[in-house]
Amino acid sequence: MSGILNWNRAATSADPAPGVEEALLEGLHAADPARGAGIASARREQIRASAARLFGWSHPDRVVFTSGATFGLNQAVHAVRSGAFVLATELEHNAALRPLEVARCDGRFELGFLPFNAHGQVTVDAVAKAMAPHSGCERWLFLALASNVLGTLQPTAEIAAWCHKNQVHLVLDLSQGGGQVPIPLDAWAPTFATVAGHKGLHGPQGVGLLFVGLNAPLRPLLSGGTGRYGEKLTPPIELPGCLEVGTPNMPGIYALGAAIEWRLQQEAQLDAVRAALASVEEELRKDPRVQVLPKEAPPWEERLPVLSFACSGLPSEVLAAQLAQDGILVRSGMMCAAFAAPSAGINDLGGVVRLSPPEYATQTDANRVISAIRKAIELFIPTA
Repeated sequence: MSGILNWNRAATSADPAPGVEEALLEGLHAADPARGAGIASARREQIRASAARLFGWSHPDRVVFTSGATFGLNQAVHAVRSGAFVLATELEHNAALRPLEVARCDGRFELGFLPFNAHGQVTVDAVAKAMAPHSGCERWLFLALASNVLGTLQPTAEIAAWCHKNQVHLVLDLSQGGGQVPIPLDAWAPTFATVAGHKGLHGPQGVGLLFVGLNAPLRPLLSGGTGRYGEKLTPPIELPGCLEVGTPNMPGIYALGAAIEWRLQQEAQLDAVRAALASVEEELRKDPRVQVLPKEAPPWEERLPVLSFACSGLPSEVLAAQLAQDGILVRSGMMCAAFAAPSAGINDLGGVVRLSPPEYATQTDANRVISAIRKAIELFIPTA
């Protein structure tokens, strides 16, 4: 068997950017790891500014370090005022869907879900139609830049422009695509936007960013020490400190900073990996035993290097286990996105097999994956 192919990079890149490991250790030994005006604090502010630059954001003071995108999305949900109407797409990750559902069950707001089309994308017209009956209250839209199941990039610029024109708060989940495609946050002007450090940024796990819009309600999810105004029991209202409580994760922040600096110098090149994955998709769509998502494939320029499929009568975990026997690591199941696969037409609760190769994947790698999938399908569902 050839070497291992890790084609599960949509979960985590598993390839730290150059300098990340060294920065992690440097942060571990930071001289002033908590609060103050020392070297570590200055380094943290420099990383904050670099993050703002990478994501096209003119407000570095409104960049908040978090434990990851899940925390950022929970913070955004917490900021929604009671009585609002919240719309989330059926492509959202459970990191958004679950806190939204908890808040809905608590009676805080009304929650609706927006379907996507056969191309795996939502449209401005669909957003407008779903929002129209709720014009009398505060309105919010939760939108993932790209689906972690289908890989489809959403028309974020158009939707952001509509939200701005119609006074709808926009919350962007940039976890899939952040660091891989250009993201002009100034132009999109979200109320909140969040990203994980360990995916397209090639940083460490357990650290992320939250971008706080100029119109964002500041209602901290957590309260505690901030290093300022220690004589007061009431939390400070200034950003970024009001949303950064407790001892900062300096090892993670230093390491994320190294990844961000690398990404500022090393723009992602997706053409080759998209072409390799397109060849896999072409072969899979020829096989009547295979259902490839989305139903009608958009151009690969509108997709991240992610491809999901299912085989009727063959559990996804069985197929994934067989591929692992051939040294190909993939993800199987629902991908922590409760609606995406069922809404795309996958009725089996076992979900899909997801292929998400690294950015440096080659056509040779793709050919090996095609061969292994053919072998696995034929093993369990032989042709007549």
